Amino acid sequence: MEYTKLLGKVTLTCDGKHDSSKEYDRLCLVYDEQYRSFISIKEVPSNISLTNESYWQPISVVYADGEDIKVDDDLSLKFADKEYNPSKYSGLGRKILRKRIVNNKNILLQTDFDSSDTIYVIQYEFDLQGKTITIPNNSILLFEGGKFVNGDVVLNDTMILP
Repeated sequence: MEYTKLLGKVTLTCDGKHDSSKEYDRLCLVYDEQYRSFISIKEVPSNISLTNESYWQPISVVYADGEDIKVDDDLSLKFADKEYNPSKYSGLGRKILRKRIVNNKNILLQTDFDSSDTIYVIQYEFDLQGKTITIPNNSILLFEGGKFVNGDVVLNDTMILP
C-alpha cells in the first residue's frame, strides 16, 4: 500500500512589495514602503496589515527613515539629501554631491547647486570642466576630503568649512 501525504507549500516565494488588497499563501516573502521584510506564517486574507503578527512575521525591521538614510532605486542605502524648510524647523538643507563620471572625469554641474540655505558636502575631487559654478545664497561648502579642479567658483554669502 502506497502512502501519500500532501505537504502544501514547502518553499518561500518572493512576492515583492506588499499589497493589502491581495491574499497570500503561507511562506510568502514581502516588503513594505521602508523595505522592511515580512514572511507570511499562514494563509493571509486580503486587507490584513503587515503589523498583524498572527499572519506576518517580521524578518528585517531595520529601515531607512528617508530623513537621514534613503533607499536608492537599486535598493542600496545612501545618506539622504534634505530640503531647507524653515516652517518645519529643518535648519539648513543638506546635499551630498555624488560622483558623475563622464569621459573618465568626475564632473560637477551648475545644476548640482540648486538650493540656497544648503550645506553642500564635497567628498570627491570634482572637475568643473573649465566652467564657473555659482553657489546659491547662504550656503556652506563642507569639504570632507574632496576638492574642485579645472574651473572657478563664485561664492554668494557662502561659508567654506574644511
